Amino acid sequence: MKLQPRNTPRWALAIACLGLLTGCEPAPAHVITISQPTAAPTLTPAPIRVHMAGAVQNPGVYELEPGSRIIDGIEAAGGLHPDAHSDSINLADYCEDASRIYVPFRGTPTPMPPTPISGALIQEEAGDSQLLNINTASASELEALPGIGPVLAERIVAYRDANGPFATASDILEVSGIGDVTFANLEAHIMTE
Repeated sequence: MKLQPRNTPRWALAIACLGLLTGCEPAPAHVITISQPTAAPTLTPAPIRVHMAGAVQNPGVYELEPGSRIIDGIEAAGGLHPDAHSDSINLADYCEDASRIYVPFRGTPTPMPPTPISGALIQEEAGDSQLLNINTASASELEALPGIGPVLAERIVAYRDANGPFATASDILEVSGIGDVTFANLEAHIMTE
């Protein structure tokens, strides 16, 4: 049987011969490693805080999971008082962070507007101007203040969440990016109670 020469390109043979003459060994094969991408960690939403007031067993401020309903807030507060008029509120309504949920007693009028109550804007008794409570205002409400854009509004909320409520309006100076000039523009428009 006669062997047929392979049909190998001449340049490949030349490289192989050159490698043998110089004592070089063929290059090792490249190893390819396939790795699965790691999943990005999921962020856990921060709990919301609601003020349960009126005809509940233990009125006070409670932390609830985002998406909680008013009935969840009532349960956190120990349930309804025996004299509660629960038919006057929507127990299935969603709770909002920093809201006050008032459950009326039987025989008392339901406060307007019905729960949950935002409570961030307070009407001054002597005039038409409104003060914004920086302890309960949402980021979008804070953006309405002079000199406060989306970035500063988020910083105010983050600072408040990390350090608790502001004791005085001037405590807002502790928020990164708010200086004396910005505070001078804000002072007449904000409150902490």
